[in-house]
Amino acid sequence: MKRFRKFDGSEAREEAEAALEMTYNEHPHEERQTDTAQPLQLN
Repeated sequence: MKRFRKFDGSEAREEAEAALEMTYNEHPHEERQTDTAQPLQLN
């Protein structure tokens, strides 16, 4: 069952939040741009 926890959504959210946290730590002054503008550009 653990193998399928990746696709549960909750772990994916945790991974995304961890990635965003790393981005914030690297570029704290670009926090809002990373949170809003970047995902819209990727779509």
